[in-house]
Amino acid sequence: MLFAVGFYLQLASGRGWIGPTAKIAIAIGVGLVGIALGDRALRRDARVLGQGLTGAGLGAVFGALYAGHALYGLYGAEVAAGALVAVTALGMGIAVRRDAAAIAILAVLGGYLTPVLASTGGDAGEKRDALFAYLTVLDLGVLGVALARRWRPLEWLAFAGTWILFAGWYHKTAEPVQATTLAWCAGFFAIFLAVPLVYHLRRHISLSRDRLALVVLDAGFGFGFACEILDGDGVRLAWVALGLAAVHVALAAVVRRRLRGDQLAYAAFAVVATGFATLAAPLALRDEGIALAWALEAPVLAWLGARHRLAIVRHAGAVVVLLAAGSLLTTHVPLHEAPFAPFLNADFASAFAVAAAALLYGWLAWRSGRRALDALGAGLGVTSAMLGALLAFGLVHAELWGSAVQQGERDLGRMAVLAWQLLVSAALLAVARRGDPIAWTAAVVSTGVALLLAMAVACAAPTGLVLANPRFLLLAATGAALLGVRVVARRLPPSSDASVGELRRWIGDATPALVVVGLLIAVSSEAWQHARLGVEDPLRAGWLGQMALTCAWSAFAAAALAVGFRLRAPTLRLFALALFGVTVAKLLIVDLARVQQIYRVASFLVLGVTLFATSWLYHRPGRR
Repeated sequence: MLFAVGFYLQLASGRGWIGPTAKIAIAIGVGLVGIALGDRALRRDARVLGQGLTGAGLGAVFGALYAGHALYGLYGAEVAAGALVAVTALGMGIAVRRDAAAIAILAVLGGYLTPVLASTGGDAGEKRDALFAYLTVLDLGVLGVALARRWRPLEWLAFAGTWILFAGWYHKTAEPVQATTLAWCAGFFAIFLAVPLVYHLRRHISLSRDRLALVVLDAGFGFGFACEILDGDGVRLAWVALGLAAVHVALAAVVRRRLRGDQLAYAAFAVVATGFATLAAPLALRDEGIALAWALEAPVLAWLGARHRLAIVRHAGAVVVLLAAGSLLTTHVPLHEAPFAPFLNADFASAFAVAAAALLYGWLAWRSGRRALDALGAGLGVTSAMLGALLAFGLVHAELWGSAVQQGERDLGRMAVLAWQLLVSAALLAVARRGDPIAWTAAVVSTGVALLLAMAVACAAPTGLVLANPRFLLLAATGAALLGVRVVARRLPPSSDASVGELRRWIGDATPALVVVGLLIAVSSEAWQHARLGVEDPLRAGWLGQMALTCAWSAFAAAALAVGFRLRAPTLRLFALALFGVTVAKLLIVDLARVQQIYRVASFLVLGVTLFATSWLYHRPGRR
């Protein structure tokens, strides 16, 4: 029927039977008749027929009014807008009266199309207040009807229509006023936030998932338009983000007090607040300031999550820790580009604050996770603590090495780094004695790293007295750390995992041999380098080195033998005897052929006395 009327009007207009005014009047009349017939059918409970006729009538009237303004110019934009609003109100009235959601949707569509249909072009900025006032009234009316009749599609339709029209107006405006535009944006955000929330708070009803999603999306759209309006002004956007965070913190508090059973909404508002607070840091700050802000935020989230029993907020803190660490590593490394005072500088202090915050968050999250029986939270806490410890270790390591390189003392830097690594290993071994598997694993790894660093230190130039200088003492301390690993491995409680038990046994068996061989290499290096120190003649330096090496091996073999007797370790005694054999072979093959006579005499004398002492030890009563 609509098509028939439309084709008739087209035919009559084309042949001059009727003019534009009559054409529009007939179309409006047909539409009103359709609306009246639809309402009559709805009263008689013919819902499908009634909604169809009413929808067709509304469509005909909307089309006719638009054509009268846009195509024929019979009236101005103000008259067209008023008429279209009246038709929208008529359709909404029929929908509410007859409980017809489909008609309401058609009427709402017409309401949001009205500004587009009645637009005359030009600069949209001149009509801002009128357009946004119209949208405000329309939004309030649509949301009121949607909540009263529980027609939830209308809420989404109003949400989409409002933000689409706002975006269209903004991009058509030549120079929008920032403050006023931002105020209207905040007003639309408040409408779609407050109206559904107030409805649920007054009735003490938990928010449905779709309404909660609408509220969360509303915050996202509001902030997105704020970014566009403020043209990327970081500081002002940071204040907007903090304001949104404060709003959602308040909403979480209200929901917790008025809707006690709605944990989903409570957690959602808390997470949104956390997200906006986290976003404020990179907007307002730069470089290390971002990492510091995130680092300070993480422990606060752990504390708030524990206090308000929100596991998701505690877990969000772990994400913030990762963001802080990532920002530190990408924008704050290397720490120094100019000369600096070791440890007493702003770069190190700010970076170390990130590590300390990660440790603090890890401890808080682990403690609250254990109390709440939250395995994930406790695990995130442990992981964060390990990350913080690793960052702190790396920062001290880098500071020691960087300060030594700055002064041109690379050997000193190697020794300082090794000393720091040994301190870390000792601390981890002390904790591992309590049976903590994480501390045990970290101690083994740390001691392995110390062993690698010790190899680099062993190549450093000799300083001080033989066997009484920082280099050799650090190498000896590395051996002590390895023996500490063996002692802790033997004292740990048995593991249910067979592979773990096998690994511990292997460490217990291999560590002593590694320590003995390593100390032998260190003593040999000390003897060889110190004997040659200050000797300019290469030949004489070689004689001195060979003599010192023979004496050192003899003394080391004797000491190993004595320790083997003391500890009743036959393997160590056999090693000592083997080393004696190697020393004798060196004396006969190398020293006799290449060493000057006086140094040869010293080598034979020392080795002979040592062998006599060894024989005496073996012949003492009770020795085996």
